[in-house]
Amino acid sequence: INNKTINDRTLRKAEEKLKKLRLALSRINDPKFGECIKCDRPIQEARILLMPEEAKCVNCARLR
Repeated sequence: INNKTINDRTLRKAEEKLKKLRLALSRINDPKFGECIKCDRPIQEARILLMPEEAKCVNCARLR
């Protein structure tokens, strides 16, 4: 039962990440792609390369 719970949680997280990646891919040609959705500042290039599904800069992501 415990393994099933862990597997279900892992699957949900993977599905959520896939959804975010598809959204990011759909916005890639948008001129605002790469800008934080909270503060409108550029998202660091390294962050986009490592986590392309994220739409917030590091500072805004910390604040949640």
